[in-house]
Amino acid sequence: MSVGSAVKLLTDPHISDVSDRHEHAINRVIEQNTKGFLMSDLSELAQLIPACYEILDSWPLMNEMLIELTKLCAIPFLKEKASDEKNYTQHAAKCVQSMGKLLDLSYPDLCISVCNTIHEIYTLEDSLSESADHHLDSKPPQRKLKRSVRREIVERSHIAKQIGLLLEEDLSSTSHLFSCVLEVLSILSGSVSGTESILSAGSGGRLPLLMLELIDWGRGNQGPGTAVEFNQAMEILWNLLENGSRHEIQSQLSSMECVDSLHRCLLKLLNYDVSIGAPTPHTLSISTRELRNDLLVILSLHVQHCPNSPYIETGLLQTLIMLSSSPEIHEQPTSAARFIPDNSHEDFEFKKLLLNILHSFLDIPAAILLLSHLPLLPSLLYYVTPVQPASSGTSRSVHRLSWSSEQWEEIQLQSLSVLSHLAGKLPEQYHACQGNARLLGMLDWCLCEDDHMSYGTSILSQPGSRGSKRAQLFLCLRALLNVSSHQHEQLNQELLDLGVLSLLISFLDAMDPTSTDGLDIDTMSDTLLLISLLCEADDRAKELLGNIGGIQVLTNYLLISDSLFSAGLGHHKLFLHALDAIWTCVVGCSANEELFLMQEGVFVLVDCLLTHPISMKSVILGVLVDLSDDARCIPHLQAWQAREGGKQKIDTLQRGSESMSDTLQLSSKSLGRNDTAVGIWSLLAELWRREESALNVARKDGIIIADVNEALTTGLQREMREQPEQPLHSLCVMDVADNMRAKIYSLCSRLDFRSVPDSISVEDRATIVLIERYMDIKTGEIWREIASELESEGTRPVAYDREGIAEILSIHKIKCEQILKMQTDLFEIRNQDALQEEQYYYQTIHSDHLMEQMKQAEFDEYLERTSNYIALRDAKERQRAKISASRTERDFVASEIYHGTCMDNLSTTVFCGRSVKLESSKPMRLQPILLADNSSIESV
Repeated sequence: MSVGSAVKLLTDPHISDVSDRHEHAINRVIEQNTKGFLMSDLSELAQLIPACYEILDSWPLMNEMLIELTKLCAIPFLKEKASDEKNYTQHAAKCVQSMGKLLDLSYPDLCISVCNTIHEIYTLEDSLSESADHHLDSKPPQRKLKRSVRREIVERSHIAKQIGLLLEEDLSSTSHLFSCVLEVLSILSGSVSGTESILSAGSGGRLPLLMLELIDWGRGNQGPGTAVEFNQAMEILWNLLENGSRHEIQSQLSSMECVDSLHRCLLKLLNYDVSIGAPTPHTLSISTRELRNDLLVILSLHVQHCPNSPYIETGLLQTLIMLSSSPEIHEQPTSAARFIPDNSHEDFEFKKLLLNILHSFLDIPAAILLLSHLPLLPSLLYYVTPVQPASSGTSRSVHRLSWSSEQWEEIQLQSLSVLSHLAGKLPEQYHACQGNARLLGMLDWCLCEDDHMSYGTSILSQPGSRGSKRAQLFLCLRALLNVSSHQHEQLNQELLDLGVLSLLISFLDAMDPTSTDGLDIDTMSDTLLLISLLCEADDRAKELLGNIGGIQVLTNYLLISDSLFSAGLGHHKLFLHALDAIWTCVVGCSANEELFLMQEGVFVLVDCLLTHPISMKSVILGVLVDLSDDARCIPHLQAWQAREGGKQKIDTLQRGSESMSDTLQLSSKSLGRNDTAVGIWSLLAELWRREESALNVARKDGIIIADVNEALTTGLQREMREQPEQPLHSLCVMDVADNMRAKIYSLCSRLDFRSVPDSISVEDRATIVLIERYMDIKTGEIWREIASELESEGTRPVAYDREGIAEILSIHKIKCEQILKMQTDLFEIRNQDALQEEQYYYQTIHSDHLMEQMKQAEFDEYLERTSNYIALRDAKERQRAKISASRTERDFVASEIYHGTCMDNLSTTVFCGRSVKLESSKPMRLQPILLADNSSIESV
């Protein structure tokens, strides 16, 4: 009998009382599907199971049949075709979902069978042979579903929600069912969909209470009978915290009852008697310690997801703090929870977990207030001491509290990590414990060279720190950085008095800024930031820094090549921290500024402005603007010239979401020079043009004002103006801080616009004309924006105000038109000069052609004389006539004192004289004559 026929038989109202036929039909279904159900039959099976459940109360025998049906469902479903997985997966999910209706506590055996079936469907491994035995009436081969498909079916059925609802019931009387429910939920909670189903049933808040009941139940029975169930409940809660949604976790696990249950579970796992408020002298087993550690991991996840839970009100945070400090601080109340470690690995992990969970509480103000009254900070500072081997023979091994050298180093690094987030938030307690002296002693030990070999087993050791003290150095600097960042004057002054600047500068001087080690780069960056914080508001610290050679060291860190920035190792951060150190330690201190100028620091900064990425140029300009307050800086800026070697690069501009992939090359032509060096004015003008291009400012040819009413308006301002909702802040004012134009104007003003050299190009001069009027144009734009806002709000100013606004706007427009005219005149003059230069060039070409023609005519005449005697005779006659005409005496040749200069009977074809100069004929000049001779010969 098919499954569909059995469904029709059970649902037929006319034979509803014929129980023997129903029993026979269901038995036939069971007998025919002993190897598993076909996926094509699952839709009818999803109807059969609820139909059987409806008659369960009136027919107790149906309980056994339902158990058999559910056991058959545990066998992997069979598919006849490959397309069955796609076509019948939804039917299979409905079939599994229908089994959720059988989870009735009135029938515990049936509930156990359903849980076992779900467990088998979800976890049964794939067999080596996917083929199943054929049905008696089936010919095509049948294959079992793979486990991945079966898991998908269970997850889509949301059966975990129906099983999770059982946790709300009292299952103490059915221990086997309770164990099965926890086991299947621990498996189903491993997936995200299973976790969501369990949370949708509201079972998350029940788990902590259930864990507490299991501990009490196990203690009452004087045995570990509930250890497995307790472990399964913790696994479910762990999976919920890892895979569940944050909103659901906060709504179910943030209650006072849940947090208090977790707290009491932790105390009982520590053998702490809650009723008398004191620890009991029982020794913990290894399994209990493992459960205790797992519970602490769950608490860590709970704090991350539910930071606003009542940890302080329930006393959980106080217990964690006392447990963290109990081995190191002996003076504690007898009623406080204590942790006395031994050599076991579980206690070592518990100590690390305690320190790790405290990280999550350091951002809660109420927790900081509680920490100020508890001895956590002294216990952390206990580990801020140099690491010494246990075999050194000193008393150090006594204070190690049974930790090995490897374990001591890991806990030391963990304590330094917590201290790097906590020290500055407890200044009074930190000062009372001499925290600065301890950290500086540790820092001095880290910087000295000895034979210490770090084990480097902690995750905080950072890659490459094994065998050295680099991890301790890194975390010590982070702790000092946390102290200085809170700007406690007393603590910062104490650091300066203890000589921290000398240690930091000596460390920076010994390091290589071009290193490719990530840990070294982070350490150098933190050191530079620490120097900036210490010297920011202390003039004496700035002078001390200059006296110990710190300015030269900081200047060397500005020489980092921009080619390292794209390596992704943090060199860009290192350069910015060095720039920040220059800004805070040099600017404003006359002595340091003089040292910085002596080190040619201004030249280095302008070189960085030329070569470094666009994202850094604004910061560099800010440093130069503030540094130019010192009049001694101006000659350095004016004397700067770009480095030789052809083209100079200005890096890719990136603004907002737009990125320019092309790289600007500043050649001598683009920077307005022929054979002269690039100066500061050309560089600033080019930066201005590139900045306006990135801001989408309307310009003709990238330079000339396109609209006098929007001389400085950016593309963002135009877009915001078109929106119906106007922003609350002024776009014109915010524009000053959003780009570099104001800084460029300030720096140009310090350089004095009257000192612009004549050698710059017309493009640069036209740009500088606009820069010079930047403040006037910006003021007019702000008044225009004020007038526009008044008009949009329907506010009508009084007559005097209207006249004043109109006059200001008129003057603003006139100034913009003047700037436009000056820019246009500059380019017209440039065009006229170019035209004149072109005419002069053409005249030069014409003169060259005339000279060539004259030379050709002269040579032709010379050639004619050498080849034609009559022409030579005529030439001689003309020569004699010219000579005679040039003399004062007419008959000079016939006079007695005349002597002839020519020899008689001399046959030459050149002019007579004492010397004869023979010239060879050029081939190109002889070519026409030779061609003519050849043609005459051919004609003959």
